[in-house]
Amino acid sequence: MQAIDQRHLMPRVTDPGTHAQQLAYLRAWRSETIETTTSYAGNPAVADLHDAAQAAGIRSSAAVPLKDAQGHVFAVLILFGRYPGVFETPSARTFLAALGLLVSERQHETSREQRFAPISAERRHALRDRLYRGALELHYQPVVDLRCGKPDLVEALARLRLEDGTLASPAEFLPGFGATELVRLFRDGLHQALTQLQAWDAQGLKLVVSLNLPPAVLIHPDCSTWDP
Repeated sequence: MQAIDQRHLMPRVTDPGTHAQQLAYLRAWRSETIETTTSYAGNPAVADLHDAAQAAGIRSSAAVPLKDAQGHVFAVLILFGRYPGVFETPSARTFLAALGLLVSERQHETSREQRFAPISAERRHALRDRLYRGALELHYQPVVDLRCGKPDLVEALARLRLEDGTLASPAEFLPGFGATELVRLFRDGLHQALTQLQAWDAQGLKLVVSLNLPPAVLIHPDCSTWDP
């Protein structure tokens, strides 16, 4: 990183008309998608950086936008490659997308930890135990179409039934859950939501269910084969 900084491979840009605006990390800020520089050689957009990149042993780069819980970019993660085109293969693109989700999710968890009051290890264990004992309950909040006054969508809200019969809200149990628990929460919720949809369908109710999807599910290697 010291060599990169000394050679100004990530310059501060004040003139929007400069070629530096075509750098991958600046394009990622604007497009909010993964951007790459396939090669620093022969690329007029980064011609000014070619010699410095070569001296630092850098031949390519990738910029991964990191997004907060609202989907807004709050930072860009930059990776440098020793060889041209290392970030262009399908497997590399999958890796970059997964890395972005993991780092973003960690930021979400940190934000939740800061937003919610810390819970004790005993409380954390009790909440996880209730989850794995099948204590998840979905409560459905209708979304009404104002044009006809009828609901066409319901939002599934997760609650945990505690041993004393009370319900715990996400603000109470999410701080105690990591990626493994969030995957279990989603799978149990998906099963319940699909079962409820079948029951409504049998009654002639045609509704769509909205269910929160944690990033941990998207990057799970077996998620496409799960049987709800």
